[in-house]
Amino acid sequence: MLPKVSFVLCSMNRREVVLATLARVFACGLRADDFDVWLVDNASTDGTVDAVIRQFPAVNLIVPGRNLGDVARNRAMERARGEYIVMLDDDSYPMPGSVARMVQHFERDPDLGAAVFTVMLPDGREESSAYPNVFIGCGTGFRRSALENSGLLPTDFFMQAEEYDLSLRLLDAGWKIERFD
Repeated sequence: MLPKVSFVLCSMNRREVVLATLARVFACGLRADDFDVWLVDNASTDGTVDAVIRQFPAVNLIVPGRNLGDVARNRAMERARGEYIVMLDDDSYPMPGSVARMVQHFERDPDLGAAVFTVMLPDGREESSAYPNVFIGCGTGFRRSALENSGLLPTDFFMQAEEYDLSLRLLDAGWKIERFD
């Protein structure tokens, strides 16, 4: 049986941060067989790979051998099997129950291509895009078919603004991008 949700993230030299994030992802409230997790390690030298293998053997680890930047998530999204793909940063995580609510939004609206999570910063402020209807890479769920229709993150970007590019392609293809709590 395929998982309903695939979590994808990338990291570099942030072992303790990514381990804490993975622990929270596994506590997101979904049953273990309803999701899988994909981590692209961007050439960490701090023992991240060994620590993830040891502490989270269920994580699908991709090690390209060099730093691919934020668009390294493409490597994971290409392999992820979930009907919905949740993109996270290595220091962002879903609150328990939020992913199940995200799935409900997708199931209610067949035109919804991306569901953007409300992202709270450590100081309590809300993070958001500078442009309406643009997703934020640290907390967005995608309908797999929307990504297949619109493409993944632009490979000629290393980091920053890749979200804008993909968001505009999703919108241009007729998909909706909405923000939810």
